[in-house]
Amino acid sequence: MGLRRAEISALTCSDVCGQSLRIRHTLSKGPDRKWVKKAAETSSGVRNIHIPLAAAPYLQRPSDVGDDTPIVPLSPDAITRRFERLCASLGLSYHFHALRHYYASVLLALHVPDKYAMSIIGHSTHNMLKQVYQHIMADGKNEID
Repeated sequence: MGLRRAEISALTCSDVCGQSLRIRHTLSKGPDRKWVKKAAETSSGVRNIHIPLAAAPYLQRPSDVGDDTPIVPLSPDAITRRFERLCASLGLSYHFHALRHYYASVLLALHVPDKYAMSIIGHSTHNMLKQVYQHIMADGKNEID
């Protein structure tokens, strides 16, 4: 779904609204190096995104939990470590953030209009979208040619 690890860590059951996921917060380290839940840094970081059918079962709220229950009770660093261990066990070498790059690249490859792609991944301008992700797709095309 193109989420940042800090956005994933900040999600609670109250952020699931039918077929949408509300992104409103991030988890970041405070001055004391402890994880703190904060409001998204920019207005583009606050967004509603569609929950794909494949992800919907994992976002169902158990009847015995409250609104503030974390969906993924892991810190951003723990998400990274688990992803790296999974990749290593499969003989792969990827960073978690590569999933976000891939998602944005696929949006571009599917010709999703910039405005929609930006709102889904939480970018305020199309500069990042075009400079980073479109470049990745061009590199992939060069490998195919």
